[in-house]
Amino acid sequence: MKRKIMWLLFATVMCLGLAQNSSAELFYMTGSNLYKTCSSPSAVDQAGCRAYLLGVLDGRVAYMEEQPHDDRHHLTLGICIYSPKYQKRTVDELRLGVLKEFESHSDQYTNTEAGILVVDAVKENFPC
Repeated sequence: MKRKIMWLLFATVMCLGLAQNSSAELFYMTGSNLYKTCSSPSAVDQAGCRAYLLGVLDGRVAYMEEQPHDDRHHLTLGICIYSPKYQKRTVDELRLGVLKEFESHSDQYTNTEAGILVVDAVKENFPC
């Protein structure tokens, strides 16, 4: 139920943003952009951050599900956030892990695609 609410909130925020500027261009989320969004005190930015983080992880899981069973182990190495070990973790803990990872290696992530930062943060903060 919480996930549905987050997606509805994210969709609403995105629609409002697009309605505000109908000539909006596609936006490439870098590690620096994600850091600014996730560290912002704005409730809208916080919702966008959480939605982005969950979207990256859901995308990775969906991709893994499409792979032959033998290849899945290689893809899941270090990505165990959905395991029972981390059942009680929150999206905010993931957000804090992403901020910590960026702060530790900002030179590496500043202009890198933000999804890479998310995956690396999960590997670092939620090890198998």
